[in-house]
Amino acid sequence: MSTALLSLISFAVMITVIITTLLSVFETNQKTAQAWVDDGRLAQSTIFARVVATLAATTGDASGTIVDVTLRNEGNISYADFEQWDVIVHYVDDTGGLGIRWLPYSSSISDNTWTVKGIYLVASEFTDEVVDPDVLNAGEEIVVRLRVTPPMQSGSTGRVVLTPTRGQPASIFFTG
Repeated sequence: MSTALLSLISFAVMITVIITTLLSVFETNQKTAQAWVDDGRLAQSTIFARVVATLAATTGDASGTIVDVTLRNEGNISYADFEQWDVIVHYVDDTGGLGIRWLPYSSSISDNTWTVKGIYLVASEFTDEVVDPDVLNAGEEIVVRLRVTPPMQSGSTGRVVLTPTRGQPASIFFTG
């Protein structure tokens, strides 16, 4: 009887180990498959994300230059995370030096920062957006204002590159 009991316990232990191993394998496969699905969704959102710079206008004074850049969301995703965008500006300053700056986001404009001036259905007509305030939806336009110091050299050309959290960077040249 002790041999039969010992065999039964050994068999139960083997079945438990096999089931535990199989469950672990299935769980690992499920996590891997979910990671592939998540990667595919991220890749798809990147493919369908497209922001295009359409206009850049400058104004300046003795202490700095303001550049207003109009971007159009031509993709199929919406943006609301502007503080996570990267903005890099290249320009010739008033001393003739090359200024290359990464600008941090700010809720209000100050030296060497950028902010969202407004989101519009049509920026050139100042037609405000109607749906999802403060969100750049597909087909809408955003005006981004940046201020660089020292100011740009008069008549020189600069470039601003704006990189949203998803999609390709948008860039545009401007004249000071």
